[in-house]
Amino acid sequence: MVACPECENDLDIDEDEVDEGEIVSCPECGTDFEIITVNPIELKPVEEEEVEEEEEEEEAEDGDRKHRLLSSTASRLTARLLALLIGSLLLTLVAGSQVLVCAGENKPEKPYALIYGTVYGPDDHSVYGVKVKIRRATEKKARWELYSDHSGEFAQRVPAGKADYVVWADLKDYKSFNYKHLAPGSEVTVHIQNDERQDISLHLK
Repeated sequence: MVACPECENDLDIDEDEVDEGEIVSCPECGTDFEIITVNPIELKPVEEEEVEEEEEEEEAEDGDRKHRLLSSTASRLTARLLALLIGSLLLTLVAGSQVLVCAGENKPEKPYALIYGTVYGPDDHSVYGVKVKIRRATEKKARWELYSDHSGEFAQRVPAGKADYVVWADLKDYKSFNYKHLAPGSEVTVHIQNDERQDISLHLK
C-alpha cells in the first residue's frame, strides 16, 4: 500500500495497473502526483506551474482548432461569395448580349431596290447557270455577279435611290448541253428611281 506524501492517507494504487508518468490524485487531500517509478512506486507532487503549462497548451491547441475552423469557414464563405459574384456577372453579360441582339433584330432594314430578270436563249427558252454581271452606269467594273437559276431567273438588291445600272450576261467558260453556240446579247440599262422592283430580260444569241 502506498501512502499519500501530503496527508499520509493510503492510496489504492496497483503496480500492475499504472505506468510511469501517469498522474494520480489523493481522494483525501486532492493533491495530484506523478508516478516516477512503478517498482517500487514513487510519487512526485505535480507542481502548479506544470498544470498551468498543460492547461495553457490545451488552451493554445483549442485556440488553434478554433482559428482553423474559423479560417475554413471564412474560406468557404469567400468561395461561395465569389461564385455568386461570378454568376451575377455572367447573368449580367448574358442579359446585356440579349438586349444587344434584340436591338439588332429590331433595327429597321435599309430600303433597297430590286433588279429582277430572266435569261433567255435564242429559242426564247430560259437558260440555267449563266453568269450575270451588274455595274453602275458610271462605273466600268462589275459590282455584283450572280447566276441564273433553273428557271433562268436572277434577282439582285441594289441601294434605293435614283441611279442607272447596266446588266449583261458573261458567257466566258459557260458550257451548255442545249445550245452548241451561244453569244451574249445586248447590255440592258436599268433605271432605278427609289426602292422599286425593275423586271428585265437578257436574250442570248
